[in-house]
Amino acid sequence: MLSFCIVLLFVTSVDCSLSKLNGRIPAINGKGVPLTVDFDVSEFNKNLETIVKEDLVAEINDKFSSYMNESRTTELVENVCKREIALLKEDRMQEIKNKPTFFAFLKSNTIFSGDDVFKFDEVTTNIGQNYNPSTGVFTAPKEGVYQMSCVMVASGSNHVHYWMYRNEERFSYGYTSATANANSNTQNWILELKKGDRVFIQHRGSLIETVHGTRHSYFSGHLLF
Repeated sequence: MLSFCIVLLFVTSVDCSLSKLNGRIPAINGKGVPLTVDFDVSEFNKNLETIVKEDLVAEINDKFSSYMNESRTTELVENVCKREIALLKEDRMQEIKNKPTFFAFLKSNTIFSGDDVFKFDEVTTNIGQNYNPSTGVFTAPKEGVYQMSCVMVASGSNHVHYWMYRNEERFSYGYTSATANANSNTQNWILELKKGDRVFIQHRGSLIETVHGTRHSYFSGHLLF
């Protein structure tokens, strides 16, 4: 034991860097004969590596948690909100585009009498193709509440008598009185319709009457909800 301590004293003047000696320390015995003392540092290096890794992982986790709890969380929430709003807008626009809607003018001055159905034959909008200009009938493609409207302009000094039908039911009466010049009558209806229900405007009475066309008189409708 004493001789080993003396050996270590002699070694103090020698460069004993572990990185350079690779686990071997030169020494001199009591008679001045060079000796080599071998030792194993693998366990030390392993423990050191474990400690360093644990410290790095802990530091990374702390920084990541802080980032997530502050700016990252805010960023994620904002991104989710923006994405949800965009999807809602897209769904809403798609819903609007798919809503049954039509608008049709009477193309030219037209004479009606008896039970003639008014055929508004200049169609400008017909989403879903549920209005038929050849028959003048709108057919509801789905159940819901609909708004239907019409403007009826009497040509010259004519009267115009009409009513609006829902299937075979006379839902509303309409009348445009005669004046020295053209006169008009406007009606708006809110209807609960089932799928397949038919809505149209029909002349009433035995008089022969002329309705002003050229984009003066029209029939329109759309699904509200």
